[in-house]
Amino acid sequence: MKKNAFPIYAAVTLTLTSLALLFKVAHYPGADILTIISFILTLVGAGWTGAFFHNKECFSKAFSAFACFAVVFIVWGLIFKLNHWPGSAIMLMISLGVMVPVTAIWGCISYIKHN
Repeated sequence: MKKNAFPIYAAVTLTLTSLALLFKVAHYPGADILTIISFILTLVGAGWTGAFFHNKECFSKAFSAFACFAVVFIVWGLIFKLNHWPGSAIMLMISLGVMVPVTAIWGCISYIKHN
C-alpha cells in the first residue's frame, strides 16, 4: 500500500470509531457491529503504522509494531469499559502491564541513542 493512503485510512477509522461510540451512547441498533468493525480496522492500522512508519535509527519493525499493538489494546480496553462489555478489566490490566515495560524500554533506547 502507498504511504499516502495512511491518512485517509486513519480518518476513515477514526470516523467509524466515533460514529460507533455515538451510536452506542444513543442506543441505536447496529452500534455493536459498527464498534467491532472499527476495532478490526484500528488493529490493522496499528500494524500498518508499526511496520511501515517507524524510526529506522532507533527501533526495529517488530518493536514498533508491538508498541502500536499495545496502544491499540489499551484503547480497546477503554472502549470495552465504555460499552460495559465483559472482560474489559482484564484487558486493561494486561494491556497496561505490557505498555509500561514497552514505554520504559522505548524511553531508555531513545535516551541512549540521542545522547
